[in-house]
Amino acid sequence: MEVEVKLQLPNKSAHQKLLSLLSPFHIAAHHQHNTFLDGSASELSSQRTMLHLRFHDKTHLLKCFVCLKAKAVLSNGVSRVEGFDDPKKLMDVDSRVLRRVKEEFGVKGFVGLGG
Repeated sequence: MEVEVKLQLPNKSAHQKLLSLLSPFHIAAHHQHNTFLDGSASELSSQRTMLHLRFHDKTHLLKCFVCLKAKAVLSNGVSRVEGFDDPKKLMDVDSRVLRRVKEEFGVKGFVGLGG
């Protein structure tokens, strides 16, 4: 499970203070690439939704997390995200998120919106 914390800081000074407080705990930088997708007939964007793929390069293993950015429902401030190891087989993956994209939104194929 991935836990992502988002903070809204009032200014650059608050950012610098937080950075100095957290820097002793920094272990490694993780590089990621984000790609956003819509259905080939705009099935997602027409409903203010998009599919988000987040690729992480962790040593020798490439991971891709699939997120459906729709009407967010959080439980105690936590959202769970499913991941898979082979991003090339996106349409073949049995994932709750991808099932929802196909069934609820009727997506038959994807087009890239950029990264």
